[in-house]
Amino acid sequence: MLATLAAIALVAATPRAAHADLPRTCEEAISQTGTANAQALFTGAERCAAEGDDFDTALLLIVGQARGMTDLALLTPADDAAAAAAADLYWAIFYRYGGLGSDAIYADPSEAAQLVERIDEWSPVFGPQYDPGWSYRSSDRQALYATVARENIDQRLHVMRRRTALLADPRYAALSQEIAALDAESQSTYTVGTEAYERFQRLQQRSRELEAEILAGFPASPQGSVLDGLPPEVDPDVRNLHAGVNGPGTGGRAVLFDEASVRASWIAEALSQASLQTLLNEIDFETEALVAVWIGEQASATGTTLITGWSYAGPNRGWGVSARVGVRGADCEVRNTAVSYPFALAAVPRMGDTGEIRSYSRANFADGCGPAAAASPTAASTP
Repeated sequence: MLATLAAIALVAATPRAAHADLPRTCEEAISQTGTANAQALFTGAERCAAEGDDFDTALLLIVGQARGMTDLALLTPADDAAAAAAADLYWAIFYRYGGLGSDAIYADPSEAAQLVERIDEWSPVFGPQYDPGWSYRSSDRQALYATVARENIDQRLHVMRRRTALLADPRYAALSQEIAALDAESQSTYTVGTEAYERFQRLQQRSRELEAEILAGFPASPQGSVLDGLPPEVDPDVRNLHAGVNGPGTGGRAVLFDEASVRASWIAEALSQASLQTLLNEIDFETEALVAVWIGEQASATGTTLITGWSYAGPNRGWGVSARVGVRGADCEVRNTAVSYPFALAAVPRMGDTGEIRSYSRANFADGCGPAAAASPTAASTP
């Protein structure tokens, strides 16, 4: 996820409606459950908590998580400001709004079942006027919004049912209360070697043992996603021109602004003369620059390497680039660890005549179970 947020495109933002007003009461928040974005849902959860409504607090927390994770997966930020807003939501979900709500709900089978039913029925509205809290670029993947949202709902429902099963055991319920009391007493801060730390460690160990006993035979968490196996999303301003597997032996990246620089680089050695000329014919150095990313030694690479995003923050802060490397999936039946040296070359809008890539993200993606590429590195010097 973080790698996705780092792939910032400097493209014109799609016009969006002004950010919706945040709910002022718990009742108002509940009335907007299907249309509100994650931040509004979390604000609503705070309103409900302040009013002492544990049930609706939990409801809004959980649907807020599902809404937020769906937005983060599908609504790629359009610029730096949008990426910052999306990153803020990501951290808010994991560090502030990631819980399930009060254990008192899950300790009551009837109330827990009611909450599961309400969340199972939740269906988020998504359309041109929906505002996640940031401007985002259009993508064919947004047609999958309802499906991805359903996946996130199912994952949360599984965690809720799991919590209900645990708290139905009196031993686990008592232990959970003891841990909560210790957390409150220590403000969830434990120093190694102290009595509170040692007690916390004992309680956690006992908790893990009880979980394993109580949940033996409990259904596994939902696995897989409709997004699995899809190629990485590429910034519309990036034109991937060539990918190879015989790049330099160590990783690096560069921006090249003219044909002479390309011919003087390792690229001229890695490509055949015909491929090099084709590459040069496809790029207009008057309006474009050539971004090169080379990965170094990589096992199980398929040969599909893409530059997925770029940014330019001026002469001082330089360029930003993101790349994705296709590798054989972890679930492939036959292990293949052939080694190659992947690289990708792409044209992006030209910004000035010089530049250094100072922001870089790289990640692998599952690219089927075909044979892995095997190659030797080029011996040429890098740009």
